[in-house]
Amino acid sequence: MQFDYEIPIEEYAAAQVLYYKACAKGQVLKPALGWVVLGMFFVLIAAFRRAADWPPILLLLTGAWFIYGGIRMLFPTRHYRRHYPQSGLAGKKYHAELTKLDFQ
Repeated sequence: MQFDYEIPIEEYAAAQVLYYKACAKGQVLKPALGWVVLGMFFVLIAAFRRAADWPPILLLLTGAWFIYGGIRMLFPTRHYRRHYPQSGLAGKKYHAELTKLDFQ
């Protein structure tokens, strides 16, 4: 049997997420939670500052960025979908030939 196959974006993203979770060995939640807590700490520091100059604004933006990064660590599928065209697999076709295997 012969067939041609192209790796679609959804299968690529799903495979990369499985690999990411396998390499993390189930430890995805702790680092993500750490980044979110650090971001909340920065946001709270910026919120309780009464002055309206640049340091509280920069702390607020940095805290928001850390929170966003922590949440993104939990849901990496969007990242892999966006980087699919740079992977070199977009539009590439593969040809496979299968032969009958006899198991006894």
